[in-house]
This record gives sequence, C-alpha cells and structure tokens, in this order.
Amino acid sequence: MRRLPEFKGWTASEDKLLGAMPDKQLAARLARTVFAIQMRRQKFHIQACHPTWKAWIDAEKALLGKLPDAEVAARTGHPRDSVVATRNRLGISRAPDPSFAPWQPDQDRLLGTFPDAQLARRLGRSESAVRRRRHRLHIAPFGGYKSRPKAGKRRVKIV
Repeated sequence: MRRLPEFKGWTASEDKLLGAMPDKQLAARLARTVFAIQMRRQKFHIQACHPTWKAWIDAEKALLGKLPDAEVAARTGHPRDSVVATRNRLGISRAPDPSFAPWQPDQDRLLGTFPDAQLARRLGRSESAVRRRRHRLHIAPFGGYKSRPKAGKRRVKIV
C-alpha cells in the first residue's frame, strides 16, 4: 500500500511569502507543490505575484484598435494576450489586418483558371482562402469537378 506524505504545517514566515513571488518559485523554495501554494494563497485572499505585469497607461490604450495587436504588444511591452484582453474589455474592435486584403475583381476572374494551390502562391494567399472564395462565388475548380457515382448506384466490377 502506498504511503501518504506527512502533512507539513505552515509557519507564519511562510505565510508572509505568499504573493511576494511567483507561485512556482515559492513552491521550489518551500519544498511544496504549486497547488499547495495556490490554495494557501487563495484561502487568505492574496493575489498572485506577476512580476511581468504592468498597468496600462492612457497613451498605450490609445494604440488599441489602431494598430494590429502584435504591434501594440511590441511597442508597449505588454504580452499579446494582455493586449487582446484589454482591447476586448474596453469594447474596442481590432485594427484591420493588412494581410487580409479584400479580393479584387481581377483576382476573382482568375479563380478556376489555375489549380487552387498554384493560384494561391501567385496571389500571395492561402490555398484555403482561394478555395473558400471560389466556393463562395460558385466557381468550379480548375479541371472541373470529378464525377462520383450516384447514391445507390455503385460501380461493380464483375470478374
């Protein structure tokens, strides 16, 4: 039978360290699990320590929605996830992404005239984007559709 580890009580000096450093670092220092540190910290309503966290200033918030999230993250030093969360919390739409350029009529005319993969490389778009656009405009693929046997009428090879 497996032995359970002995319960190790908490000292007042250990409690003072809660929230003073990241949970993972404190767990290693106190020879406890990260889960034990988190539970103890939550029991006393102590916030987790985030050494990389920094408050948003108004000048940084002004960039939200005007530049792509990745660029805001690079300029402000905030993680990209924080940029997205802050922008969403403030109800700001994301900035238009220049890589999502609208389809031009001359590009639409090329659909179905080349295989999707070849056309995608030529237009600088993904193959799935070319396929979706071609489907949306009801354009057959290059070379036409492959015929399939109708349901219930299988081709049987008789030997």
